Amino acid sequence: MNAATIVDLILTLLGGVLSTLKGSTAADATSIAQGIQTAITALEAVQGTPVTYAQLEGLRVEPKW
Repeated sequence: MNAATIVDLILTLLGGVLSTLKGSTAADATSIAQGIQTAITALEAVQGTPVTYAQLEGLRVEPKW
């Protein structure tokens, strides 16, 4: 399994979680859904292009609690 396949798998899994959370009205679920949507958008923006160190740093996740 190469890196592109792993990224595709992650995007698929995140999309499934996102579709499940979008139907929820809980504030926590909405916040999680927004974070997932942001992550998907960031991954799709660089998918299939040469990745720079700055792009990798931009994808870093920081806990908000």
